Amino acid sequence: MMATEKLYVQMLGDFSIRRGDREVVKKGNRSKKIWHLIGILLTNRGQRLAQEKLIQLLWREGDECIDPANSLKNLVYRARMLLDDLVLEDEVCEEGMEFIRFSEGAYMWNEDIPCEIDTEVMTLLAKRGSDEDQAIESRIACYSQAVELYNGEFLPNLGEDEWIFAKRAQYESLYVSCVLTLCRLLNQSEQYGNVISVCERAVRFCPYQEDIHHILLKAYLRTGQYAQALVHYEHISESFNRELGMGLSNSIRNLHREIIQGLNMVEIDMNQIKEDILAEETSGSTPFFCEYTVFREICRVQMRARERYNQSEILILLTATDKNGEIPPLEKLKNIMTVLKEAISETLRRNDIVARYSPSQFILGLLVAEEENGQLVANRIRNAFEAKCRRKGEIYLKEQMISLRAEDSQN
Repeated sequence: MMATEKLYVQMLGDFSIRRGDREVVKKGNRSKKIWHLIGILLTNRGQRLAQEKLIQLLWREGDECIDPANSLKNLVYRARMLLDDLVLEDEVCEEGMEFIRFSEGAYMWNEDIPCEIDTEVMTLLAKRGSDEDQAIESRIACYSQAVELYNGEFLPNLGEDEWIFAKRAQYESLYVSCVLTLCRLLNQSEQYGNVISVCERAVRFCPYQEDIHHILLKAYLRTGQYAQALVHYEHISESFNRELGMGLSNSIRNLHREIIQGLNMVEIDMNQIKEDILAEETSGSTPFFCEYTVFREICRVQMRARERYNQSEILILLTATDKNGEIPPLEKLKNIMTVLKEAISETLRRNDIVARYSPSQFILGLLVAEEENGQLVANRIRNAFEAKCRRKGEIYLKEQMISLRAEDSQN
């Protein structure tokens, strides 16, 4: 049967396959190996992959697999069963629709089924945009579509295989190249608002690409958004120091002077400031998360305000470690700290403050009457974290607590 309904595959930021009103999406780790196989076949669409090659890609050295050939056959069968959910109701065929074909000892994705994959479309659009003989508007359109297709890393949470890491680096590099070229073209057309939109989205995916931050700061300056430029500058300065242990480049630091000069030239509208402060709170019941520099200043102000009432604030430092007391590998730490942040959000009150102190630590500021109450809060966070954490027995949460009374620090 010749299929006419096209497959739409997302591999950047998620892994899903859609066809008509049907969709299959990778969820959790139960079917991870199946999706690994599907990812290999789609990435190598148009190529025949021998059984030996697939076995090598699917079962790394050290993996337990007594009978790889039979395990591969079983895996292909389960993959076909999963993909059968994409067969539409009006498609009737005695032999069924083969998404995965096998012949002469090799497997391949069925090319008779029309297929559009975000990675392939992004690569094609980038190539079209690079044609300098085109009008600048056409190039901008190509690059704009290309960057919109990037929704995160290639095949996220699928594995730590070398070929996946290589592809992730390839598509992130392509994305950054498209962003930089698009912004250059937009700046030539004086479309500074669009430059800001592109860069603000890009820094979410590539937070440590200084070239993108530099372009964004320049666009803020060109549009007179000096206050926003200062906020962004302070944010990335803090992030680079905390996460990378390094400062910003000279080219970005030089922009700080322009930002301050611009702020000094702006007439302050007090009514606008008042409206901004009194704007409706949208944080709900969750604690206030902020950069450590902001956390520190809030604590100092609160400490001075509470001296006259003999009240105290408790600081709790939460540290995620492995079973040896060491910092977990960075590729695992990201997910661990996301889980810890969720546990903190669900446990603390809205008048508590939280900051990321280091890659493996959160610092908490709690308004409690007694230090014992602080311990109760720490225990609740630990319980919530352990309930959410998938790496039980591998990851541990260490807490340190101290009162922030001024007289305590003097003794």
